[in-house]
Amino acid sequence: MLRNWRWFNGPQTKRFVRRVRLNILFHPKHSILILIITIGLIYVLYQLLFSPFISNHDSYDSQLELLTNMNKCESMNPLAMLVFETFVRRIINTFDMLEVTYFLCYETLWSTLKRANGDHKRKNGSKIRLKITDACFNLCILNEDLQRHDESIIERRFRNNGIQLHYIHSDGIYVLKPTTRLIDMTIPRDLDADGIREKKIDEEELHPILFTIHARIHVFEKDSQEDMYRRIGWRSRLLPSTMCKQLHCFPTNLIDNNDDQVITNSSNKNDRQQQQQQQQKSRQSTMGQLPKLEYLPSLFVNVPREGLEIQKYHYPDTWWTMTDSVDECSLSSSSSSSS
Repeated sequence: MLRNWRWFNGPQTKRFVRRVRLNILFHPKHSILILIITIGLIYVLYQLLFSPFISNHDSYDSQLELLTNMNKCESMNPLAMLVFETFVRRIINTFDMLEVTYFLCYETLWSTLKRANGDHKRKNGSKIRLKITDACFNLCILNEDLQRHDESIIERRFRNNGIQLHYIHSDGIYVLKPTTRLIDMTIPRDLDADGIREKKIDEEELHPILFTIHARIHVFEKDSQEDMYRRIGWRSRLLPSTMCKQLHCFPTNLIDNNDDQVITNSSNKNDRQQQQQQQQKSRQSTMGQLPKLEYLPSLFVNVPREGLEIQKYHYPDTWWTMTDSVDECSLSSSSSSSS
C-alpha cells in the first residue's frame, strides 16, 4: 500500500500530471474557450468601472446625432408632427390596454413642466409646437406591472400598433420606433377612383422622421430594502441599493397611493389573498390618481406627484439650474425677432 502511494506521488506521476495540465491549457479548443472567457470578464469590468453608468440621454441619442446639421430649435414640420402624435398615442394606448403604470420622466418631463409653467404665466392656451429635439419621447413604467405579461404578448401588442420594440438589457430600457407601416398609414394622401393612393411616400421627406422619432421606456422597480423605486438592468443588479444616485432612485410616494397596503407574511392564506387583491386594486387606481399634464393637443399624460420633485433625484447635481434656465430656443427666437 505504501509502495503504491509512493508510486502515485513519484516524480514521474507529477511530470505526467503537469504535462496533462499543459496539454489541456494549450489545446486549441480549450485555448479559444479560455480566451473568450477572459475577454468577457474584461468587458464586464470595463462596463462596471469605466463605462458611464445608466445615462439619461447620452447613450441613446444616435437617432438625434443624424440631425447635427439641422437647427435643433426648428419646429417639427406638420408631417413629422402628425407621425409623432400617432406614435405617442399608440404607445399610451398600448400601456393602457396592458394596465401598466406609466408617467413622463427625464427630458420629456422637463419640457412638459416648462411648457405648462409658461402657459400658466401667460394665462392663455397656446398651440403646442414640438421641436426637433422633442422627437425622443421619454416614459417611465413599473416593472411589477410589466411582469404580469409575457414578453411575447408585449412585443405583439406593440407590433400590431406599428411599433418596433428593442430591449437594452444592461440599462433596462425599451427603445421604440415607428415602423414604415405606421408612417404609411398616418400620412394623408389622395385616393383615385379605385380607392388606391396616388401619391407615394417621398423618401427624402421622410428621412428625418424615420431616423429621429423614437421613444425610450425606462423600467423601474420597487426596492425590497428601501422605500424607493430604482432602475432595473443587469448593471443595476450588481450595485447595492444604497447607491441611489447611480440607480436613479426616487421615493415611492411620488407614484404610489398613500393608502397602499404592504403584504405581510400572514399565516392565513385567505388573508394573504385578500391583501393581494386589495393591493392590485390600489395599483389600478394609481393611474387615475396621478396628476396629468397636456403633452400633445388633447392628450394628457400622467406625471409624478409634487411637480419637479422627481427631477431632484434624477438630476441631483443640475436640477436647480435646469428649472431657472431660459430655453435657448426662446432666446434665439427673441434675438432674431429683435434684429
